[in-house]
Parts: sequence; structure tokens; C-alpha cells
Amino acid sequence: MKTISHVFVCAVLSLSVAVTGCSTYRKVQADPSTGYRSQVRAGEKVVVHLKSGGKAEMVVQKISDKAIVGKSKSIPISEVSFIEVKEASAGKTTALVGGVIVVGTVLGIAVLRGLANGSDDKFE
Repeated sequence: MKTISHVFVCAVLSLSVAVTGCSTYRKVQADPSTGYRSQVRAGEKVVVHLKSGGKAEMVVQKISDKAIVGKSKSIPISEVSFIEVKEASAGKTTALVGGVIVVGTVLGIAVLRGLANGSDDKFE
């Protein structure tokens, strides 16, 4: 039974890593009438690309016509080239979860076959 618990723990950890890593950044440009306010919301994680070539990562606290404000910094909109907004990627999440399920199933079958055949081999 120790072997089955090891496989279960590995499957749960793999699924946790897969789900948290399934994100992508979507590039947004300022809308002529609303600026970035219609595309970026408070609480979103963003990468702000500056006209100077630099960039800054932040979680948006507030966005106005004049500035995008994070917890420790404020960037004037006039200095922004474009913004990338972090989003969950449904396609990546589905592929990774499906892969983890397939691998977990294959491992589970292998373990159960080993136990049924009386194998004393254990993963350690």
C-alpha cells in the first residue's frame, strides 16, 4: 500500500504544479476612447512595457486616464508602450490536466499489476 500512496502523492503534486503553471500573457493596446481602463482591471497581474524600452511587473491596484498604479509603484500612462495582462490559459490547463490523468492512470495500472503479480518491488 505504500507504493499506491507514493503514486497518489506524485499525481496530486503533478496536478498542482500543472494547474498553477497554466497561464499566458495577453497584449493589450490603449483604446482611443477609454485608454487601458476597459482592458485592465484592479487585481490583475500585468507587465507594463515602457516607451523607454524598460518594463515593470505589478498587480494593478488602480488604473486611470493618467496612471497605472501598483502596490509600490505608479507609472504614468504617457510612458506606457503597451501592457500584457496575465490570464489563465484554458487550452494549456486542459492539456496538462489530461496528461497528468493519463500518466497517473498508466502508473496506477502498473502498480496494481505489480501488486497482483505479487511483486515486492517498491518505489523509494
